[in-house]
Amino acid sequence: MQIPKFSILLKYHILLAVFLNFIPQLFIVHLYVFFAAYFYLLITSFGNFRKFKHYFLIGFLYFPISEAIGRLHSLNPLVPWELGKYMSIFFLLVLLFSGRMVFGLRFALGVILILLTIINGDTTWKLIFFNGSVIYCILLMGDFFKSLSMNTTKLLLYLRFASLPLIVFLFSSINKLNDFEPEKIDLSSQFILDDIPANQIATYTGFGFFLLLIFFKNKIVFGLNQWQKVLIAFGFLIVGIISFSRGGIIVGIIGVVVLYFNNIRNLFQLKNLKQILILLPLLFIIVFYINKISNGNLFLRYQGETKGTIAGSKERGINTLTTNRYNILLGDLNTFANHMVTGVETGRSNEYRYETVRQYSHVEFSRLMAEYGIVGLLVSILLLFELFSKKSALLRALYVVGLLTTMHAATRTALPLVLLLISRVRLKKERIDN
Repeated sequence: MQIPKFSILLKYHILLAVFLNFIPQLFIVHLYVFFAAYFYLLITSFGNFRKFKHYFLIGFLYFPISEAIGRLHSLNPLVPWELGKYMSIFFLLVLLFSGRMVFGLRFALGVILILLTIINGDTTWKLIFFNGSVIYCILLMGDFFKSLSMNTTKLLLYLRFASLPLIVFLFSSINKLNDFEPEKIDLSSQFILDDIPANQIATYTGFGFFLLLIFFKNKIVFGLNQWQKVLIAFGFLIVGIISFSRGGIIVGIIGVVVLYFNNIRNLFQLKNLKQILILLPLLFIIVFYINKISNGNLFLRYQGETKGTIAGSKERGINTLTTNRYNILLGDLNTFANHMVTGVETGRSNEYRYETVRQYSHVEFSRLMAEYGIVGLLVSILLLFELFSKKSALLRALYVVGLLTTMHAATRTALPLVLLLISRVRLKKERIDN
């Protein structure tokens, strides 16, 4: 048994997405059957590192991001809302039991964070799982991913598997968008896809936009022509924009900018200029059109205006621009200043923030500092400074999107796990203009 060709998988997933519009429960069957087959391939590859690496990376890029589809169609608990976190633990256990774990500085820091969680006590498994599991796995598996090497084309071919659940997410959301009425849009984020929060819609679709344009820029064999890649990319962008949540869309666009502008010399290559001249007009047309049909509310939203600022009951500033994340950040930093050595209990930093006690952290770095003290600060510095070690435009763009996602959505989705780890691989004959 082996994994089918990607072109077949793409057609299958598009067809699956169409059926999910009518029978969402089909995804439960799909996920369990796919995972059972994948698990068999993975465990039978333990003795062959080349095969193990191949299957491990495919599953790592595919299954955690599949949480988006479960959330979209409200399939919890059969498809857990936190599927990405369960899968992060699964892949960590796979590395441990297969004997492939690599022990280095990252692994040691992960162990120290877990020990601090135990020392601080007075928390629950639910809080540890929800707040700590992703960062633990990012650290514990970080040295393994750093030990992997491949050429740029190979990495791009692996990244295609991350796009499959996102494409299902996009195409299976069609029915849920039928009731969308642009004239009723106000200055708050919109629940355009039923129960899934707007910030998560923007996070997934912003990443989908970014990912499809990676394939467009590099002309990767995808089962789609170049124009179809652009069409799907801007389909993601449209859904994300009309959610009126800004973080994920801004991060996706920043990722594309890094991809094209990482090396200014290569920006003026004819191939890049042609692509930019295609993308920019499309971007402006879509943005201005959505702003028009929303009666100008889109631009006001991105300027940080709210119902309160328009009515005069609230002053516009950095806190309205960041949807209260600035106050959460300041509260976490104050908690860090008061509990600098070991931090507070994992998952309970919000209880030490008087102004934002009811709100969970949305900035992962400030949460790490508040809940793990000096070690959390060290981990934050390590993650921030790793950005400067990326010479490849591709690796830097992937890392930037993962890093910035933690600054507006913490680890609420699987994207930081996937992106902060896959961007650690070493590229053979790494070129600055990838």
